[in-house]
Amino acid sequence: MSDLPVRSLIRPPTAPDVAGAVLRAKGAHCPRCGYDQRGEIATWREQCPLESCCSECGFTLPWRELIGTRKPLPRWSVEQGVRFHLPWTALQTIVMAHRPGTFWRSIKPWHDIRPARLLFFILAMLAASYLVFAMLQAGLAARQVWDSPPAFAPQTTNAAIVFLRVLINPFSSQSPGTTAYPFGTYPISPPVEYISHYWSTGLTLSIGLLVVQVLCAMGFAVLPQSRRKAKVKWSHIMRITLYGTAIPFVLFMLFAMQVLAMVILVDAGYLGMNFVGVFIGLYLLAVLPWLVAWWSFATGRYLQMNHPWGVGMAVVVMAILALVTLNAMSSPGSMYLWVMESIGLM
Repeated sequence: MSDLPVRSLIRPPTAPDVAGAVLRAKGAHCPRCGYDQRGEIATWREQCPLESCCSECGFTLPWRELIGTRKPLPRWSVEQGVRFHLPWTALQTIVMAHRPGTFWRSIKPWHDIRPARLLFFILAMLAASYLVFAMLQAGLAARQVWDSPPAFAPQTTNAAIVFLRVLINPFSSQSPGTTAYPFGTYPISPPVEYISHYWSTGLTLSIGLLVVQVLCAMGFAVLPQSRRKAKVKWSHIMRITLYGTAIPFVLFMLFAMQVLAMVILVDAGYLGMNFVGVFIGLYLLAVLPWLVAWWSFATGRYLQMNHPWGVGMAVVVMAILALVTLNAMSSPGSMYLWVMESIGLM
């Protein structure tokens, strides 16, 4: 007995031992619909199949990924990055969102969803948007001080003080100071007036695109192909939608660059605005195809559903029609004027 090799004394695992180990491991549920796969696993006898089909939703189950060593999320994903590198990975995620095909080829439904990281992603974009907005509002107010002749500096509020006042409250309806010219002393325009003059188009389009993204998610959820047939979990729809908010964020930042041109280019501010406006126009032309591609690749490569491009087209068309309907119901007069102006009758 003692002369036998050690390995020969170890009893090889039987079929019930293998099935029990698998049942105790992660991956006993369908990644797309969450259906319990323990009944399927219990039928295994001698070996584990490489793939099988979920009896509830038809999803192809890659057992090597589900119960074996999973490939991690890509390093650029905000759900994968190291905690101290989250700002950098959030920026990388925004860049990769402009490549929906590569994006949804790298992220799979069996990758664990990390709601805290996705929440950080959203809050980081909101915080960055507000900070940029507040600083540019303050710059626009300080610009009025810089434009006044140096000889009238004693009658003019210090530019740093004006900047700090507006930075603290960029929505204020009060004048942050005074500026002097040879023909008199005048109050600096309240920051709230800058919004309608410089920010109205950018805020309208960015918020509108954000609403369209949310409406796309709602349209996807009501499609028979997604919830009733494929039984997609709500957490997957949430992940697709939250990652898709990167595009409205980038659109807002492009409009912020227009405002920055007005702040720093004293003599060529409007030229700078027009130069950035060309890029904004090109970006807006790409938004609609991007929306279709985003939901199509998410449907086909991430959720592995049938007819992905048909689903992508359907959800985008439904979202745009819903947005137009909501706008018409809330302000029918402005909607009429917009249509008339668009077709050149006014």
